[in-house]
Amino acid sequence: MPNNRDNPLASSVDGIDNDSHAKQSDPPRADPSAATQTLADIVHLRNISGDTPEDVCEMVGLFVDQTQSQLDELATAITSQDLKAIEGIAHSCKGGSASCGMLVLADSLKKIEVMGRNQKLEGIEAMLQNSRDSFSMTKLFLQENLTAQETAGINW
Repeated sequence: MPNNRDNPLASSVDGIDNDSHAKQSDPPRADPSAATQTLADIVHLRNISGDTPEDVCEMVGLFVDQTQSQLDELATAITSQDLKAIEGIAHSCKGGSASCGMLVLADSLKKIEVMGRNQKLEGIEAMLQNSRDSFSMTKLFLQENLTAQETAGINW
């Protein structure tokens, strides 16, 4: 299989980034049936964070902490039906996720953002749960596809 290092958006059919720095002795990284879309663009993440293990670790740690906090804030806004807060928090969390290459999560959050903007909250709790599930799957994907140095000290 050709190496797609020059194309950061290229991924293999099974949803795992082709440039995951896997060694031949590494265990399998993910269940091919788990996702049809890449949960995280590892090449992009490495490129935007400076491509050193320490920089990747810092970026992933910030992403995990900030996203967890924003999802909790979003739940509070949904409970209180604060439309402006729902739209704003979802927008911010979507942007951070997309910037880090977490596109499945970003897509889920975009739907919540639009629901808040359009003042249509029917089904928003289910969309929040979908976002939480996407976040959990993204964290697992990162744990399985980044090196130990790139994840050292992250509070998953």
